[in-house]
Amino acid sequence: MQVRTRMASWENTCWKDINVDQMDMETKKFCLDLRAMDKDLRSWDVYSGLDSTLRNYVTSLRSVGELQNTAIRERHWQELMHTTGVQFSMSESTTLFDLLSLHLHKFEEDVRGIVDKAVKELTMEKVLKELDATWSTMVFEHEPHGRTGTPLLKVDDELVEILEDNQVKFLTVMKYFVKIFLVLVTESVAHFR
Repeated sequence: MQVRTRMASWENTCWKDINVDQMDMETKKFCLDLRAMDKDLRSWDVYSGLDSTLRNYVTSLRSVGELQNTAIRERHWQELMHTTGVQFSMSESTTLFDLLSLHLHKFEEDVRGIVDKAVKELTMEKVLKELDATWSTMVFEHEPHGRTGTPLLKVDDELVEILEDNQVKFLTVMKYFVKIFLVLVTESVAHFR
C-alpha cells in the first residue's frame, strides 16, 4: 500500500520538477524490500503484479530521465507520441502521470534512439551556427593578377586553415543530413507499398 501511495504522489509531479534520481532510488528500495519478503509470497498474483509494476516504473524513470535532456524539441515529442501511439499535449503542466501513460517501459530503446537523435541534431545546429558566425564575419582581401590585373582572392595560411577545418565540420553535418534523408525516403517508400 505504501508503494502505491508513494507512486501516486509522484504522478502529480510536473514535468520540469521530476527528480528522477530520487524517485529511482526510492523505487529500487521498494524492489529490495519486496524481494526481502518470504519466498512463498512470490507465487501470489499480488507479489508478481507489484514486482512487475516496480520494474516497469524503474525502466520508465530511466526513459523520463533521458527525455529531460535539453536537446529534446517539439518534433521529438511528436515522434515519441507516434512511436508509442499515445497522444498528449506537452506543456509546463505535463505530469509524470502523462509521461507514464506513454508506457515508456515498453519503448526504452525507442526513447534512447529519439534522445540520441535529438542530441546529434543539437550538435549539428551548433556546428551550423558556428560556421555561419565564422563565414558571415569573414573579410576577404583581393589582389590584382600580375599580368591581367583581374582581382583575385588573396590566400593566406589562416584562411586555408579555417576553410579546411570548416570543410570537415560541414561534411560531417552533410553526412548526417544524408543519413536522415535516406531513412525518410526508405520509410516513405515502405509506407506506400
